[in-house]
Amino acid sequence: MAKLYLSLTINWEGVHINNLNDVQHIRKEIGVTVPVTHFVNPACFIPPWPEIFTRIQSAILPHDEVALELRPLKSLIAEIPGLKFRSEYNFYKTPIRTLQAYLLRQGISPGLLTPFPVSGYGVPPGVYSPAELKLILAHSLQRLQEVFPGKAIRGFRSGAWLANDSLIQALVELGFSYDSSAVPPELLSQGYEPGNTGNFRDGFGSKNGLLTEYLLRLWGHREQSVFFLKNHVFRIAYGNEPIRLHAQPFALGDLTEMPNNGGLTDTTGNINLQRLLQCAQQFIEQQNRNFFLNIGIRQESEIHQKIPLIQFFQDLRQHYPNVQFLTVHDAMNIWKKVVAEDSIQT
Repeated sequence: MAKLYLSLTINWEGVHINNLNDVQHIRKEIGVTVPVTHFVNPACFIPPWPEIFTRIQSAILPHDEVALELRPLKSLIAEIPGLKFRSEYNFYKTPIRTLQAYLLRQGISPGLLTPFPVSGYGVPPGVYSPAELKLILAHSLQRLQEVFPGKAIRGFRSGAWLANDSLIQALVELGFSYDSSAVPPELLSQGYEPGNTGNFRDGFGSKNGLLTEYLLRLWGHREQSVFFLKNHVFRIAYGNEPIRLHAQPFALGDLTEMPNNGGLTDTTGNINLQRLLQCAQQFIEQQNRNFFLNIGIRQESEIHQKIPLIQFFQDLRQHYPNVQFLTVHDAMNIWKKVVAEDSIQT
């Protein structure tokens, strides 16, 4: 009988950890036994303030998974000898001083701010050359492994979902098991369909400017030639189709793509969360196949952007009392096992 598998994720982007209490509240409400995959940017630990280490490590439970998240922040790039920081094609235009002032107005202690300026927050990793990307990923992986020596780090998600062909190749060469950067464009632009870009507003009704344009192009219905958005590998592997809410895992050569088909709640919003449940139900009923749902939050987002996840879990348990919660890596293993069994039968 087909099952619903859900992987809950948290992105730690390396800006601040002021909203850590939100994360702990959400986990208490949905149940701390639900495993979480934490996509952590090692820039969280630059400079190595003991309080930062302790607070982040305390939020990651023994049954959780740790994976790598990458936004090529200037602080991280500065640690790699000979590598020049790049700021081209930055989708995040908020001046650094404006961002600092905003965070301080929210009551964030300067001692808990990871190093400002956060230059590079909106820079697609693909602006770096393939060789440079491999250096950045290898360094980031090493930094993260030093902080979490007891965790096997095998997964990856690109910050703001901005992966490209060069990034995927680097992940393969470094031996990663999976990527989880693919996201449905319709979560960022209501009304999106192949041939219709939608209204450029996410599930909260917010506009995300240049980022939305990048993501519509990267995960939409056309192949891209712009170097930092090249998506040929993804499109061939996924049959030249756009990523949609019903997107399921697929092979990228030796790498597995685990789509973030539920997105992150600060862009998904209530309206898309309900659509996700309907999509899962239809998929299971019509195809009699397992449905893998991958949904998450950003640690840095505001509490009102995380709260919809609590209602979603209540609705989920009501409609699917036998839903199985598991890390992204464990979900990948189940998907690969089913694929292998199907191939033997055919």
